This record gives sequence, structure tokens and C-alpha cells, in this order.
Amino acid sequence: SHSNSNSSSSNTSSSSSNTSSSTSSSLTKASNAVSLALQTILTFIAKLPSVLLYYLTHPTSLRLKLIELKALAVKEAQHFWMGCKLLAADVRTARHILGRTLRGSTLSRRERKQLLRTATDVFRLVPMSIFVLVPFMEFALPFALKLFPEMLPSTFRDGLKEEEKMKGELQMRISMAGFFQE
Repeated sequence: SHSNSNSSSSNTSSSSSNTSSSTSSSLTKASNAVSLALQTILTFIAKLPSVLLYYLTHPTSLRLKLIELKALAVKEAQHFWMGCKLLAADVRTARHILGRTLRGSTLSRRERKQLLRTATDVFRLVPMSIFVLVPFMEFALPFALKLFPEMLPSTFRDGLKEEEKMKGELQMRISMAGFFQE
């Protein structure tokens, strides 16, 4: 009985040390992101006068930069609009699936997965709406996404990044399968 209490206390201390190490890891990650954000802002402020002077003295470069920025803004606006449309379509589909479920129909694996993904996306909109509603908070959004990459709803993610992530996971699974076969 005495040895059981020692083992249970060691399990408790090991789980608390895991919790504290994950907390300290999160704090370190947040601290690094904040210091990176401050460093970026200070670098931007330091370079601002020379960049402004350059563009004021080189109007053709300014014109080209404005065209480039306009194209980037249009691309991002289209990406945002498409994400909104996809999210609305997912919510409509999820509503129909949920209605069928409430009437007693069973869900297929695919439908259950879509319903779960859509519900998760809707809950992810809550913190995103804070960034939109609070004035000037949208400037902090890139830093928040760097800290919490899964905060963005799935319909707003870039397909190319998702494909790269899937390729990386596939390569890891193939290497793990090869390792376990040996």
C-alpha cells in the first residue's frame, strides 16, 4: 500500500511537470513572438524616413510599388471573399445535416467529419471577430496567427499551404512505416 502511494505521487508530480513544461513552452513561444513583433515594428519605424524619401524622389518606383500593393490587396480581398462564401456554404450544408440528424437519420463518416469541421470553424470565428470589431486590432492579427496558426477557420486557409502540410505528413508517415517495417 505504501509503494502504491509513492507511485501515485510520482505520477502526479510527473503530470504536473509535463503541464508546467508545456506552460513554460507556451510562454516562451509567446515571448518570442512578442519580441519578434516589437523588433519588426522598430525596424519598420527606423527605416520609414529613408523609404519615404526614396519613393518621394523616385515617382516611377512609387507608382510601381502602389500597383504591386493594389494587386496584393485585390488578391487578399478575393481570398477573403472566397473564404466567406465557402464558410457560408459549409454552414448551410451543416444545417441540413444537423436537421437530418435531429429527425433520426444516421450520419456517414464524411458527414460527421464535415459537421465537426464546420462547427469548429464557427467557433473559431469568435476570436477572429474580436480582431475585426476592436479598432486597430487587425494589425495584431498576423502576430496572433503566427502564435496560433489553427485560429483561422479552415475555409480561409490557403490551399497551397494545406497541400504542403499534407505532403509533409505523408512523407513522415512513409518514413515511419519504413522504420517499423525494418
